[in-house]
Amino acid sequence: MFNKDVSTQDENSPLKQTITYTKHLTLKHQQSSFSIEFSALDFQDPGIVQYAYMLENFDSGWNQIGNQNKATFTNLPPGDYVFKVKSTNRLGGWIDNPRELKITILPPWYKTDWAYAGYIIVFILFIAGIKKIITRINRYRNELTVEKRINEEKLKFFTNISHEIRTPLTLILGPLEDLKQKTRDISPEIYREVMIIHKNGKRMLHLINQLLDFRKIQNNKMKLKVAPLDIIKFCREVFDSFLPMAQHKNLELDFVADKESSEIWADTTQLDVVLYNIMSNAIKFTPPGKKVTISLEHITKDKLAISVTDEGKGIPERNVKDLFTRYTILSNREASGTGIGLSLAYEITRLHGGELKVDSKEGKGSTFKIILHKGRKHLEGRSDIEFIERTDNHFHPITEDVIEPEREKITVVENSIQEKKATALVIEDNREILNYICSALSRNFSTTKATNAREALDIIEEKHPDIIITDVMMPGMDGMELTQLLKKDFGTSHIPVIMLTAKTEMEDQISGLQCGADAYLQKPFNTKLLNTIALNLIEQRKRIIAKFRDNKTIDPETLKVTSKDEEFLKTLVSYIQENYSKEFTIEELAGQLCVSRTVFYNKVKGLTGMSPVEFVRQLKLKIAAQLLEKGYNVSEVSFQVGFNDVKYFSRQFKTLFGYPPSKHKVEM
Repeated sequence: MFNKDVSTQDENSPLKQTITYTKHLTLKHQQSSFSIEFSALDFQDPGIVQYAYMLENFDSGWNQIGNQNKATFTNLPPGDYVFKVKSTNRLGGWIDNPRELKITILPPWYKTDWAYAGYIIVFILFIAGIKKIITRINRYRNELTVEKRINEEKLKFFTNISHEIRTPLTLILGPLEDLKQKTRDISPEIYREVMIIHKNGKRMLHLINQLLDFRKIQNNKMKLKVAPLDIIKFCREVFDSFLPMAQHKNLELDFVADKESSEIWADTTQLDVVLYNIMSNAIKFTPPGKKVTISLEHITKDKLAISVTDEGKGIPERNVKDLFTRYTILSNREASGTGIGLSLAYEITRLHGGELKVDSKEGKGSTFKIILHKGRKHLEGRSDIEFIERTDNHFHPITEDVIEPEREKITVVENSIQEKKATALVIEDNREILNYICSALSRNFSTTKATNAREALDIIEEKHPDIIITDVMMPGMDGMELTQLLKKDFGTSHIPVIMLTAKTEMEDQISGLQCGADAYLQKPFNTKLLNTIALNLIEQRKRIIAKFRDNKTIDPETLKVTSKDEEFLKTLVSYIQENYSKEFTIEELAGQLCVSRTVFYNKVKGLTGMSPVEFVRQLKLKIAAQLLEKGYNVSEVSFQVGFNDVKYFSRQFKTLFGYPPSKHKVEM
């Protein structure tokens, strides 16, 4: 094999014994080329011996090869063969007794019976898989058709409902417009509430109009009424209408144009929708102190670009491709939205024959570019375009609906006796709701505002409010995490917390209460109910403190407090009982309880309603009462509890118990 003799001693040799005694030879498929030598063993005259051989299942007859004694085969296909060889005698006659050797050449693994069986099974599975995929595709296609039809019906129903909503909205906004004109007849407080209703009513009407316009575009029923328009002047008006909003957010707003004027053909109302959505998003998502720029640039003789650039958070690259898809709401943006605005702006720009592009880098900001054609040739011949006369009506109703005039800003009227009110910290990321809650609480509480949890923690550390009212859904740390943090912190664990949230599921309410909230109120909430709950929590704390203060025994357990607070009070009372004859300082007591002076003061004040000095004095007077019961006279008791002036001791004792110490045994 391979021009080398095969020995039984070779590694992996096909010969198990010498070829002379081998009856059946098995070869692998790569051993299909080989030679076999043979001899008749005629030692007298071997040169006259003739040979012939045949390989059954390969040769059709005998191969006479003269006196050669070697047969060679190359690239035999796998199968079973019988090698036969015969020779002549000395007289030249053929000896009819051929020698035989069975030879089997094994096929490669991929041509075995098991392989073919596997091929058949794989083919059957492949056909079954194709059939299943086709069935699934058909099912998905049918489901998609049905779902599309259902969505169309839902959208049609919602559109019809939107039309119906416009009627009561009109009846709401109409009387509100009349009320706005009667500013002399209504109080400032009522006027503020009217403005809140009016502003949000118009915002709701604007959203409904957007939905209806979007529906028109989907059904190819939107028609543009185009007229010549000075786009530079138009964009300047839009820019000016956003100045109050930018000033309110402390943003720098810049306008740049490469020409004084430039004329295009466009639908003023619809183009206003495009610019409003892009500008409002830019201002909404740009942090205070940053810049928003609107610029106009003539790209070519027939094209111009309106760019709105902000310095906000930017949009992740993975989200850019879905930005103009309807109902897409980006998860990385803090503010919420309907997901219609940018899609509507994209479709309206497309109807104008233009393009809306976005270039954004996360962490650096975004640039939205509206590319429009000049002239009217690109709009001619279209059934959805109506050419009208030039109009000078550049009024922007949308921006006026949403931008809040200075007179509409909600402010909390500070009361001259505010220092007597309990202090409430309100945490809400929506400034309008924040102002509204503070306004609703202003009669009963001195309110402080915070727009996020981090800001609230700084205020709590500084002002230590009597009650905290927090929203649940907030950027960064949410209300539940904040409540858990406050309840775990020894310095703030006693402050009552009310949660406000739009989540209405029972599991959400249970989670809110489990994290330590004292009350859970759903949005939209009744302001009277909010005031009542907040006042009840404060009053409940006052009643418990009064019960502890008026109790003649020294029993911290009468205060319904957490285990940490109870341990704190017990340690404090125990230390004072053991050292009641000493003069205490706040620093000394705070050191004994391993807290700072500020935390100690706020904790004692919050738990007992008394300053540490008043609390220590009251405890000493109660200890004095116990000593008087044991038979000590007034002077002895006075000096034992640390009062050097007996008259002062008697006066303080009478203030607490209502009678002088000399009559204590009698009263008891």
